Amino acid sequence: MAVQRILSYYDEEDRKILKSKSEPVDDILCEETQQIIQDLKDTLLNENEKTKGGIVGLSAVQIGVLKQICVIKYDIYFLTIINPVVTKTRGELIYRESCASSPDTFITTHRFQKVWADYYDENNKLKHADQGGLFSVILQHEMDHFEGKCLVGEEAIRRLEEKKENNKNGIDQEN
Repeated sequence: MAVQRILSYYDEEDRKILKSKSEPVDDILCEETQQIIQDLKDTLLNENEKTKGGIVGLSAVQIGVLKQICVIKYDIYFLTIINPVVTKTRGELIYRESCASSPDTFITTHRFQKVWADYYDENNKLKHADQGGLFSVILQHEMDHFEGKCLVGEEAIRRLEEKKENNKNGIDQEN
């Protein structure tokens, strides 16, 4: 088991990595990629034990690896998603999201209600997902990480900067 540290938006060095764009995976079956996948699963399981199931997805960038790999815990299964491409979307869903890289921040987001996506699994098999609801939200969130974006992380930093500014100006603020 190789549990990795989850990078935090509150740490400046971590934030530089989290805001970086991830590269597609060239060799899914190589030992390095398989180890990244296992590390993601181990880390997600470990976090779920600590948070009582509060973490449902984790991207490689969140453990410091700039590759388009994420693991989603969906029901009792792990789905490994590599190099996903959204091919179609439908509708809108308003959802309250958090992120393992800023777990104390929750925001309301607007996501596609349903996404169709092609991706590879850990066995290099091309798969197709056409899911709505929570799965759709998780996939879109993890794919944002691949682009160096995270709506939750950006809000966490905005709130932190606001708090620092208020403290500097002598304003007592409860959050």
